[in-house]
Amino acid sequence: MKRFTITSFVFLLVSCQLLTAQSSPGAQVAERLASRLRDSLGLSSEQQQSLYQVNMSLYYRNQQVRAMHTQPDSLRFYLQRVENTRDSLYRPVLGDEKYLMYKSRKRELLRTN
Repeated sequence: MKRFTITSFVFLLVSCQLLTAQSSPGAQVAERLASRLRDSLGLSSEQQQSLYQVNMSLYYRNQQVRAMHTQPDSLRFYLQRVENTRDSLYRPVLGDEKYLMYKSRKRELLRTN
């Protein structure tokens, strides 16, 4: 019974935190990115949730960079450093086959823009 109570409490705490986080602009962007990747790559819901967490982590890192750097040149440099970690964070979540699909589609988008 005690284990059930603790598990229920943890679940409730995480649920409340996710509901609060999903109302922020960063959470909305993270959710949209994860959903688009799920649709285009055929990901499972677990992979989608993991990508959401990765994107939220990147959002929080970007917020820290914005707080620490106010000069446009240094801000741009450090934001790009954070963005450059995205692919390496996606790879373990996606696996080799889906990661190659992701990279291919990313290259196509960059080429057309």
